[in-house]
Amino acid sequence: MIINIGYGICVYGDNSFIEYNREVSGNSGGIFVIGGSDILMYDNAFENNWVGIYMQGDTLGNGIHYCTSDNNKGLGIVASGQVLVDTCNVESNLLDGILAIGTVGLAYNQISYNGENGIFSYGNNLMAFNYGTDNSLIGIMEDGDPLLLAAPNSVEGFLGSEMPATAQILELASDLDTYGLVSFMMDNIEQTWISLQNSL
Repeated sequence: MIINIGYGICVYGDNSFIEYNREVSGNSGGIFVIGGSDILMYDNAFENNWVGIYMQGDTLGNGIHYCTSDNNKGLGIVASGQVLVDTCNVESNLLDGILAIGTVGLAYNQISYNGENGIFSYGNNLMAFNYGTDNSLIGIMEDGDPLLLAAPNSVEGFLGSEMPATAQILELASDLDTYGLVSFMMDNIEQTWISLQNSL
């Protein structure tokens, strides 16, 4: 029995073109790319033990296009820096479908049935025309200053579609209170919310 404790595909460097890998599965991580002007296209990452696809790039021209990242035991796709993620299918991952960190562009992605948020956006990310349903928490969780083209995004979660991290806590408290599981003192929450808004 061979146990792979690394990535199925690991690329460090610039101007790499990784395409048509039909199944990268059973690894600690599926596809790992760090560099500039790197492209993933038509790659599939399934049932990896942590992340399906990871790309970090600090120059324009990095992209994850027409890829599938499903049923991973952690995150579906992690895009960090300046990366465009478009027309990907991200479903049934144990944690978030897509974690976007930095100035990532997300467009035309189908993101459904993930164990936490559909998209967790940290930074100044641009999101448009993404769609999906039945993510366990929030459709699009925002932390930072994202550029949301709100109308075209329809990524849904059981606790809502789009909200900042602080609002998620209030929404969760409201949902739990509705079902009689927990009750919060509303005046304390309101004071905390006002102080948070004033600090921004």
